Amino acid sequence: MLPNRKSHYAQATVITKADGFQIHDAKDQPISFHVIERQKIDAGLIDRQIVAHGDYEPFNQFMIELDWDQEKYGYETFTIVPTTQALAVEARSTKTIDTDAYHITFNDNGTMTILDKASQQTYERVLNVENQADDGDEYDFSPLRGDVPIYSADLVKHADIKISERPLSYQATIEYTLRLPRDLNSRLAPDSDRAEMAVAFIVTVDKTSRTLKIVANINNHVKDQRTRVLVPTNILATESIADNQYGMIKRPIHDPMLKVWQQDQWDERPDEIFPFLTNVSLSDQQTVSIFTNSSREYEIVDDSIIALTMFRSVDWLGKSNLVRRPGRPSGIHAATPDGEMQGRLTLEFGIRIVPRSLADADVANMAKEYLSPIVTYNQISFEAMHLNSTKTSLPQQRELSVPLPSSATVSTIKVSEDDTRVLLRCFNATEQEIPLSQSVDQVNLAEQDVNNQKVLKPNQVVTLVLEV
Repeated sequence: MLPNRKSHYAQATVITKADGFQIHDAKDQPISFHVIERQKIDAGLIDRQIVAHGDYEPFNQFMIELDWDQEKYGYETFTIVPTTQALAVEARSTKTIDTDAYHITFNDNGTMTILDKASQQTYERVLNVENQADDGDEYDFSPLRGDVPIYSADLVKHADIKISERPLSYQATIEYTLRLPRDLNSRLAPDSDRAEMAVAFIVTVDKTSRTLKIVANINNHVKDQRTRVLVPTNILATESIADNQYGMIKRPIHDPMLKVWQQDQWDERPDEIFPFLTNVSLSDQQTVSIFTNSSREYEIVDDSIIALTMFRSVDWLGKSNLVRRPGRPSGIHAATPDGEMQGRLTLEFGIRIVPRSLADADVANMAKEYLSPIVTYNQISFEAMHLNSTKTSLPQQRELSVPLPSSATVSTIKVSEDDTRVLLRCFNATEQEIPLSQSVDQVNLAEQDVNNQKVLKPNQVVTLVLEV
């Protein structure tokens, strides 16, 4: 668990033969939880030896949600106490999502409309999917002359939308199928050959969080194309802000060299498609951010929309004479048929809207929290794989005080290479210096003792020694 995390929401899977159960914490006190899904599991999937001995009784698999009340970095082992009283699923169908931060409605064309309650800003056509011909290679996107982008919001008329409210969260699924030109040759033909791309978004919202967690499941049969998801921000920005390894980078929305690159005889056109690691934002008095656990490419379109590349389908490593790169190929002219990305794909990303400027939005830490969910593991007495007993015995609960400097972002918490200390490595993703406590020892990246620095400058890294 991250230190100082804002959300303590967690999901867990519990497998048992009992119809119900209680959960006790490390102090043997019952804790509150809610069943959000329940299904039967064949006993043979848990342990083949059970079935071999004639026990065919299925297991019950429960998906639960809970708020884990632990502030510090660490873990806790809960005890599952079987009961005979059956547990009911606590979920109901609804039409909208209404949390502390947002009121979200869903449109027949497969997009969302988000009302931010704090700012009263409305964001329309969220999750509009853009599809466009891609005449490029594994290095660069290249548009096809004469091609016009296709938008899901214009094609889809009756998306299949289901919304479920749980005690602590909402989950919505949006499903539809796009019929698109099959390949590059079909793009400019009026009655072209068509192929299907099935799209399913699963949107999960913790009722106390501003981060929308989204999983995109795509079944693609279209070639030579790029698919992006669009997130409007209502911000007419002049620059985007994205993260790199240990900080943030600001980029102008429009590159002035686009007007003169041919006149100045550049080998290739500069591009406004950029990489990022975990987060990209537009900001004024509001800040709209996208977090990613999958694709890491974006472009700002129409000065206010963040276009997140979900995937590209191209079948050449290097290709010559592109629209934006005339002449030489970037790489070897070799076929890469697997680059067409046919079949099922899963991508994960998040959207967060904050009614504050970038300096106060804490984007880097919220992205880290999105990428570091609370992890749970259900240890059951039945095992498909039998392993030797462990030699280490751990306490049922362990907490570690982590003196994370205010506004700094965790990079890693690790045991030192000589196994004598626990280290915290963090960095400054803000534009201001962060004061460092002089009571906490510091080491360099080689884990050698150094004189303590007094401040952590923007984009700077520091490694602190924790007291265990």
